[in-house]
Amino acid sequence: MVMFCTTLILTLCTTGLIKGAFTSYVSIVSQGVHDVASNDSFSKLTLSETTSVRYRKPGLICETTAGVQEFVGFVDLNDNSGNNATASYFFWFSEARHSAFTAPLTIWLNGGPGSDSLLGLFGGMALTGVPKIGPCKVTEELNTTFNPHSWSEVSNVLFLSQPVGVGFSYQSQNGRRSSGWVTETTEKAAVQAWDVLQAFMHALPTMDPVITTKTVHLWTESYGGHYGPSFFRYFHGMNEAIKSGSMTGIPLNLGVLGISSGIIDALAQFPKFPEFAVNNTYNISLVPGEVSRFMDFACHMPNGCINQIQQCREEYQRDKQKALRTPITADGAIRYNKMSAFFTNRTSPRTIARCAEATYMCRDNVEGPYYFYGSRNMYDIRRPAQDPIVSQSFVDFVNLQTTRAALGVDSIPELAAAAPASFAYAPQSETVYNAFARAGDYVFPSFLDDLDYLLENGIRVLLVHGDADYIGNWFGGEAVSLALTYTQSFLFQATPYTPLSFDDPDSPDYGSGNRKGTVQGKVREYGNLSFAVVYDAGHFLPVDKPALALELFRRAVTNMDLPTGRDPTNTTAVPFVPDSPLPVVDAKTTLPSSPHM
Repeated sequence: MVMFCTTLILTLCTTGLIKGAFTSYVSIVSQGVHDVASNDSFSKLTLSETTSVRYRKPGLICETTAGVQEFVGFVDLNDNSGNNATASYFFWFSEARHSAFTAPLTIWLNGGPGSDSLLGLFGGMALTGVPKIGPCKVTEELNTTFNPHSWSEVSNVLFLSQPVGVGFSYQSQNGRRSSGWVTETTEKAAVQAWDVLQAFMHALPTMDPVITTKTVHLWTESYGGHYGPSFFRYFHGMNEAIKSGSMTGIPLNLGVLGISSGIIDALAQFPKFPEFAVNNTYNISLVPGEVSRFMDFACHMPNGCINQIQQCREEYQRDKQKALRTPITADGAIRYNKMSAFFTNRTSPRTIARCAEATYMCRDNVEGPYYFYGSRNMYDIRRPAQDPIVSQSFVDFVNLQTTRAALGVDSIPELAAAAPASFAYAPQSETVYNAFARAGDYVFPSFLDDLDYLLENGIRVLLVHGDADYIGNWFGGEAVSLALTYTQSFLFQATPYTPLSFDDPDSPDYGSGNRKGTVQGKVREYGNLSFAVVYDAGHFLPVDKPALALELFRRAVTNMDLPTGRDPTNTTAVPFVPDSPLPVVDAKTTLPSSPHM
C-alpha cells in the first residue's frame, strides 16, 4: 500500500514494512485550532482524523501535594487502512512538585517485555511495601500515602503503558475491543512510541499549559535495556529529519538515557550468568557446582548459546544490508533506514527462526537452570526464591472500582462491550512477552550499536545495577559497558572505579560519616557514559534504595557527576576523579537478616 504524505501535516508513518506491524498513517495538524470535546469521562483533543488524545484528572488518588496536577488518559492512533482499527495507549502524567513549568519531562518505561509502567509508578515490593518512583505508596489497606522519594520531586514524569496490549492500553475495531495484532519487536515499539509521544506533546499545551519544557529524559529498567537505546536512537533520527526539513513535528531535546538493571546485549551478558551464580558480591553459591558448569558448557559448546547468537546476528546483518539497499520511496516506507540507518526489515522467516532458537537455547540452558536449581530470588539473591516480588496490594488498588472510576477506564464504550473480567488490570502481558520471545528480539545485536550511536552524538547514558540482582546482574552490565566501541570507549575502559558517595537518610549509619553510611557503590564515569554498581540493592533500585535512586536521578538530570553530585559533568571527555578519593571496597557482603531471609 502506497501512502503519500502532504506538506501541510505532520506525518508519522508507521508502515506495514515489517510483517505484523500496526499499519498506521498518523497525521497531526501542525498549525490550527485543536478540536476539544468534553464529557463526564474524558476531555478529547482531536489532532487529526487519525489521532486524538483523551485525558482527565484522576483526583487525589495518588498525588496529594497542593497545586500539583496529575492527568491520565489515552493516545488513540487509527491505522487509516479502512478497517476502522485503533490502538489506544494509556498514560499517567505527574507534574513535578517543584517548578513544573521549567522542570524536564521524564518518560518512565518498564521492561518485561510486556511489563506495565504503572509498576514504576506504584509497584512496591511485596515484603517491604516500598513504592517505586511515583508520587504515592499503596498500603495493605488499599489506600495511598505520600512518597517523599518520588521522582516528581525533580521532574515531570510520564508513565506510558506500551506496547499496546500492556496494562490498560488496548486495541479496538468497529467500536469493540479486539485482540488484533501484537507488537513483537523493540524496533516496532520504538516507532509507535514516537507516534504516541508526538501526539502527547501536541496535546500537552492544551491539557496542561503549565508545562513548557521540551527536554525529554528516558529512564527504564530490565528489558528496558532494549527499549531505551532503541527508542532514544529512533527519536534522535526523527529529530534530525525535522531539523533537515524532510518532515515536520516537535523536535525533542533529548537529555539523559538511564537504564537500571538493563538487559541490553545477549552476547555480552549471557556468559556472566554462570559466573555470577558461583562468584558474587555475597560470596554464596546460588546453584550446585555441577549446575553452574552445565550453564557454562551450554553457553560455550558448539551450537550452544554463543554460537547460536552469532548465527542469529549473521542473518540479521544480511537482512540489514538488504534493507539498506532498498530504494527510499516517496511514501516514507523506508523511514527507518533513511532517518536512523539502523532499523531493518528483519521478518525473513530464516532470521526469526535463528534468533528465536537462540533465545530459547540461551534462556533455557544458560540463564534458566538457576530458576530450577537455585534457592534464591532471581531479582534479589538476598531473598528466598519463593518471596513474592510485586505487591498484590498495588494490583488490587488499581482494580478497585473507585480507582477505575477515577481513571475513567470503566466508562470507555469499547471496553464496556467486553466482559468486565476481561479487562481487569494486570501488570504483565504474557501475550506480549511471548511474542517478543518468538520473534527473537531478546538476542538481536542492535541495542549495543544504539548506545554507541547515542554516545557519539553527545547523549548522556547511565547504566546502573544492584549488586544482588541475578537476572540483570552487574557482571553482565559491566561487560556491556566494556563492549561499547564508540570513539572514546577505550578511555572509558581505562578509567578506574570511584566510590558512589551519598549519606543515605534511610541508612542506620546516616550522618556517621563512616564508609557504610557514605559509600553506596562504585562508579566508572568518563565523559557522557557512567556505569554504577549499587551495594545492597537488587533488580529494583528505587525499591531497595529509594533515597539514593532519587539522588542518582537528580544528579543525572541536573548534569552533575554521578559519584558525588558536586561537580558539573564534562561530557566532552574527561574521567571523573574525586577531590579526596575514598578506596573502592568490593568486600564480600554478608546476607541481611529478616525480612530478606
